[in-house]
Amino acid sequence: MRTIFLSWLVLAAVWFPQAARSASPNGHWDYMQASALKWRAYDPGTLRKAAELKRPLFVLVYLDTCHWCRKYETETLETDRILKRLRTDYLPVAVNSAVQPGLAKQLGASMVPTTILLTPEGRVMAKFKGFVDARDLADILDANLYRWRKGEIGGEEFGEPEVCCPLETVPK
Repeated sequence: MRTIFLSWLVLAAVWFPQAARSASPNGHWDYMQASALKWRAYDPGTLRKAAELKRPLFVLVYLDTCHWCRKYETETLETDRILKRLRTDYLPVAVNSAVQPGLAKQLGASMVPTTILLTPEGRVMAKFKGFVDARDLADILDANLYRWRKGEIGGEEFGEPEVCCPLETVPK
């Protein structure tokens, strides 16, 4: 019995702080609080920093209440293989479509999650909608980084509407 109790205490000590970190004060999921990444805002300073570091931007347009966003965030973006790429090869940028609906629309997001890979000059390398698993995202990131370094910018768009949440009509 003592072993079970101690096991429960260890589990609680590990799980509760993570759960508290990932929930906002109102108890809802808040990805930015749970993320291991240092996300930036989409602004001119970030574009300048990307140019200075010679890195493209990885722009995530998301919504905390979207099931597919949360799945993408926890099962893909927070995996070691993706965290490493985003920390070393890209500049991660987050746009919460509930907070910045005009920017989400300007970036062409009609569904969430939407991921946009941009050059430091703001040119679209790739844009895709929906959940993508870690292996596929690693391939997408590697291929686009390789093409960008060679001076080739594809601008491809793809995605699966079945693994997205549609955004409400975004006000102008």
